[in-house]
Amino acid sequence: MKYPVWPKTHASEIPSEINEIHLVRPLPSKKIIDLVSSKRIDRVFASKSTLKRLSKKTKNILKEKNISLEAEEKRGRPLDIPLEKVKEVVELHKDHQSFRKIEKLTGIPKSTIHYLIKYAARNKIKGDKKILYV
Repeated sequence: MKYPVWPKTHASEIPSEINEIHLVRPLPSKKIIDLVSSKRIDRVFASKSTLKRLSKKTKNILKEKNISLEAEEKRGRPLDIPLEKVKEVVELHKDHQSFRKIEKLTGIPKSTIHYLIKYAARNKIKGDKKILYV
């Protein structure tokens, strides 16, 4: 199990059985040294943006201690709405229907319709293992 680590997290707060951590934000090298010396950590995970902002010194410390540093790519929850219904929402919006009218016609919440229209502007909506080009 990965334990989330913030800059304010103290090494004493991390349970002893944890050997994988997830860096929520970049940590200073002193904090990394403290964590690595007090806990038995094998792997460190972080988002791509956090890895970019992590200092070279911190990366070198982890490399010296043979701790793997891995980028973790998490995506949002896939849409529960069938892609045909998404296509219908986009078409109704192109026909200048209001969000409330689309909500009444399709039964999809107005906030979800806003989301769908926003991402339809990219000409691509990702569903559950499928991509809809609009």
